[in-house]
Amino acid sequence: MDGYVIDTAALNGNGPWRLKIADRIAAGQVSPAPLSHSHTMQIFTGAPLPKGADAVVMQEDVQRAGGAIILSQRAVPGAHIRQAGEDMKVGDCI
Repeated sequence: MDGYVIDTAALNGNGPWRLKIADRIAAGQVSPAPLSHSHTMQIFTGAPLPKGADAVVMQEDVQRAGGAIILSQRAVPGAHIRQAGEDMKVGDCI
């Protein structure tokens, strides 16, 4: 999912929330650093989540403001995250 990774525990209060963009993670890249609590990183489909991130917010659901995003709706842990291999199970013919 193209969007922004967040730590949902950083969303205190009722929002909107402003999170500083700390990095950009392209497909196939790995972030060299974990996600800081009150920051975000732009992420593209196929890139692994950095440590500390527990949700992805679609880019269409944020407002970009310079070097930050403004998030108006609370994201839930696990939102828009796909686990490796979740689309098949042991014994499936692939």
